[in-house]
Parts: sequence; structure tokens; C-alpha cells
Amino acid sequence: MLTSSIFKKIKHQNWGAAFIDFLVVVLGIFVAIQVNGWNEERINNQKEKVILNQLYNEVSSNIEHIKLLVNAHKKRVAGLDYVVKGIIDGTIEPSSSKAKDPIITMFQLPPLRISMSTYHSLVATGDIALINDPELKALLFSVEAAVEAEKSYIDYFRQINISDLDYSRGLITLKPKIDKTGTTVHVDFERLLKDGSLLIILTNSQHTHSLFSQVREDLAIRFEKVKTYIDNTPNKIKI
Repeated sequence: MLTSSIFKKIKHQNWGAAFIDFLVVVLGIFVAIQVNGWNEERINNQKEKVILNQLYNEVSSNIEHIKLLVNAHKKRVAGLDYVVKGIIDGTIEPSSSKAKDPIITMFQLPPLRISMSTYHSLVATGDIALINDPELKALLFSVEAAVEAEKSYIDYFRQINISDLDYSRGLITLKPKIDKTGTTVHVDFERLLKDGSLLIILTNSQHTHSLFSQVREDLAIRFEKVKTYIDNTPNKIKI
């Protein structure tokens, strides 16, 4: 072995040859460390490319879902606005779906069905360190915080809605169709027109959907920032 050769040369006081052998050993170790470092960096870069691509696809899917929810909330806000104004000024048409549909759906708060499995897996395994850009990490952290806040909002408003739901019981019922071919949803507009508390409930529901429209639109914007940032990252690759 080379190290044995060095010791022999030192023993025989062949300092020059021993020094050359020593340099060869040091240089060999240095080259091996460098090659190993390059290989590790190359492997980590490939892993980061895969991670960025997974995040990009996941974020894109989430944005589409959130935008559908935002549009649904905005539609309910507009519908409830029509009903409330129609009741106040006496122009409501109880038989129209435009009047019935907003009331039927006013308590519906569709859950946020998004996936952050890639991000949570990175955090759990520690592979989040493979993402080199600190700004991208900060964007991902902010998205997670916004998602958790949204969950708290929806739990809070569902609790508030319990008393409104109880008070509104019987306002919406199923009744047989005239031709007896099935059932149809019936809204008790007579009660609605007489009971001012129900009008307040309609207004509260309108405000709730308006709030969730804003909250979820903000969440979509955060996801859009992540998507745009990944799209502009040199290490992103389409697989």
C-alpha cells in the first residue's frame, strides 16, 4: 500500500520520495472528496427537479379547485343579494329558480379539498432542505399557514350557522310534484316575507359567502405565486 511505502521511505530517511508519496495520497483523497461532492450535488439537483415538478402539478390542481369554489361563493352572494333586495322592495318572484336556488344553497360551505401531500412529505422527511431557494420555502410556509387559517374560519362559521339552521328549519321542504312523478324543493316564501329574522339570516349568509370568496381568492393568489415562482426556477423540469 502507498501508506506503507511512505513509512518505509521515512524510515530510510528518503524524505523527498516520502513527501511526493504523501502529496499523492492527499491529492487522491481530495479528488475523491470532490468527485463524491459533485455526485451528491448532481443527485440532489435531480431530486430537486422531481420535487419542483411534483409541487408545480399539485399547486396547479389546487388553484383550479379553489377558483371553482370562489366562483360558487360569488354566485351565492349575487343570488342572495337578489333575494334580499327582492323581499325588501316586493319584487321577488317565489316561483323562479333565481329566487329559490340562493335560499336552498345559502348554508352550503363546500370544504377545501386540496392536496399538499408533497409539501407535507418534504417536511416530514426533512427533504424540504433539497429546495435551495429560501424564498420558495417561505412561499410554501405562507400557503400552509393560510390553509390552516381557512380551516379555522370554516369551523367557526359552521358553528355560528347551527342556530340559524335551527331557526330556518321548515323553510325548505320536499313536496310531491303536481304530476306525481317525483318531488321538488319548496321554499316557504310566505314565512320568509313575514319573518324579519329570516331576512337577517339571509343577509348573514350573504356576508359569510362574501368572506369565504375573499379568503379563498387570497389562498388562490398565494398558490399562484408558488406556481409562478417554480415556473421561473431554472432547476424546474417537465417530466
